[in-house]
Amino acid sequence: MLTSDLSTSLYDLVDLVERDKLQAILEEQDLQRTERFDRNTAVRIGKLLGARFLVVGSYFGISDTLRADARILDVETGKIVLSVGANGKPGDFMPLEQKLSDDIGRLLGPRLPPLPPPRPEDPPEPPPPPKRERPKQLKPQVAIRYSKALDALDKKDKATAKRELLAVVQDQPDFSYASADLDKMMK
Repeated sequence: MLTSDLSTSLYDLVDLVERDKLQAILEEQDLQRTERFDRNTAVRIGKLLGARFLVVGSYFGISDTLRADARILDVETGKIVLSVGANGKPGDFMPLEQKLSDDIGRLLGPRLPPLPPPRPEDPPEPPPPPKRERPKQLKPQVAIRYSKALDALDKKDKATAKRELLAVVQDQPDFSYASADLDKMMK
């Protein structure tokens, strides 16, 4: 979700790397699900991807509070360039993710030079992707199931991913991210 939002807000400034490409690097380097997936590992992955910055983050819930954090790492130095966070209620996952995206765009955007214009022989850039519609209120259990589905996809466990995505779409039909992932998986 953060990738989709950042690709819209920073469209003229960044080329974002899809999760599939990141997953391929993780598998190739045998870094997936290591216990020490720390800043150094993230920087190493960023270099392998040819990235300048890497966004890493997490979210967790304690009692009636949901916390989401994102850090932007400079791949060359490993230093944290920017750190943003947001608090809310467990059902506020989508607004918290949107706040992180807005904060990253607002704070990182001015630090980035625009992308160079395409060379004449390069094909034209496609238009920015349309924003997917978000559910008004993402249920906490739906967010957890969606995370399990993405984790299963990363592990190439299509049966679990399909089961979790079906449950997510059934429980919250207006969650277009899950619907799109399920549609993509069914093709």
